[in-house]
Amino acid sequence: MPNISRRKLVQKELHYKKATFLNPTPLTLQDMLKAALAKLDVTQRHEEVNDVGLGSDNMPTVVQRFVRLLNSPRDFRGFQFGVLVLFTPGDHHLVIDAVKRDMKPGEHLAELDVAKHAPPDGKHFLDTLLHFAVRDNHVVVIQSMSLRARHLQDHLQWLLREARQIDDKQAVFLTDEISESIKAKLRQAPIKSMKLETQMVSAIELPDGTEDTSSKALQAVGRGWEAMKGLLGGTSYKPITGEELEEVPDIGVKIEVTVRGRAPAGTTNDKVMKSLMGALQGADGVRFRANLKGVGTLRNEDFYIHDRKSIGSFDGQLVQTEAYEEMAKWLESLIHSGQINVDV
Repeated sequence: MPNISRRKLVQKELHYKKATFLNPTPLTLQDMLKAALAKLDVTQRHEEVNDVGLGSDNMPTVVQRFVRLLNSPRDFRGFQFGVLVLFTPGDHHLVIDAVKRDMKPGEHLAELDVAKHAPPDGKHFLDTLLHFAVRDNHVVVIQSMSLRARHLQDHLQWLLREARQIDDKQAVFLTDEISESIKAKLRQAPIKSMKLETQMVSAIELPDGTEDTSSKALQAVGRGWEAMKGLLGGTSYKPITGEELEEVPDIGVKIEVTVRGRAPAGTTNDKVMKSLMGALQGADGVRFRANLKGVGTLRNEDFYIHDRKSIGSFDGQLVQTEAYEEMAKWLESLIHSGQINVDV
């Protein structure tokens, strides 16, 4: 029985996602997930994920293997709950010595001792967790730094195919949904301008499809850099190579898209602007602001549904039942308040 005095409340951000499918299906994600969990026991739900990088011979090689696993499934209150876990088989954890010790007068402590801590036999240290709740095609997630909604999407894709709930011609996507109140604003007001901001270079890596795996083939890649190349058009420029860069440069790119003259809601100009804004919703690494006439400014965070909730934790880990309860209550409140449309 946990010591109640060690229980703490922590703030966690809940995110809403809508499950959509590549091809029409009469089944919901909840239907498929429930069937997959009934078919595959926990020992059959280990998805191996390989982290591929360049080896000493500059050839692509697996540098680390991870395992993703859907654990602790619960089916109650009309929801399917679960925890996506990530671990690295065989990994030891580092522990640091933070215990105060007696020091001689004038002694200066330069560092703390760090040691490796091996997992018990037959067990693995968990790297991180992601809690989720599914009702029909509505999904709530509590993400971590290393496990995001896209990782849950990838694992669900693998799990449903492994359990023969979908085939290679079908796919499931967890997408952001705009609240009904924001949709109403977008219907009423035209977008006058949008400001986009992103990093010029996000990584230095091999271009897709290249056969040359040497360091000379490394290129700087990034959304900002691609945008700049598009603006340059036929202008002659020298590509930035990985060899020339000691590190990823910290340079930002800002672009403003403005409607000239009047553009009432529903006109071609406004349709183009809203189509562009819709595409930006799912773009990683891009910040944007949209200025709506007579309404004000909408930002990235206005185009997905999220909220912060207090959830109990014990020794730094969320109390699972409380996490499930908060996700269920929040999703029900979104439905009852009309913030999400359950009829589509």
